[in-house]
Amino acid sequence: EGPTDFFAIESFFGHALENDGINAQFVPIQPEADNMNSGGGWTNVLLWLHRNDPKYRIKNYFGGGLFEEPLDEPPLDAILIQLDSYIFSEQSFTNHVSNKYELDVENPDGAQERANEIRKVIRNAARFDDINEQYKALHVMSLRLR
Repeated sequence: EGPTDFFAIESFFGHALENDGINAQFVPIQPEADNMNSGGGWTNVLLWLHRNDPKYRIKNYFGGGLFEEPLDEPPLDAILIQLDSYIFSEQSFTNHVSNKYELDVENPDGAQERANEIRKVIRNAARFDDINEQYKALHVMSLRLR
């Protein structure tokens, strides 16, 4: 989500995958920071998901299927979507989620409940209802619970 989160994700997930015998390479696909974009945050995650609808993600990041033209770059094995759970305390976030996705989110105290709320937001923002199970499984949710 934030500009430093990529390095933590690469380190922690990379180490965990390495322990399972997988040598992973992480590719940042969220836009680079510039004067108009701070380089992270929940707004950029949700905006990226909005701009990259399921059909676009499948075609441009996973290869799109048998009859699609080959990608310029090798296809990704998965897209990791990360949101921090502290955002429930931000009124701008809860207002946006309510207006954009017609979702009411809570600000629970328990870690499991916070994880469930973040998953609910990601599922809606990523439009999981429009993705078949094969491609849905290629979207990994990363949740930072604090």
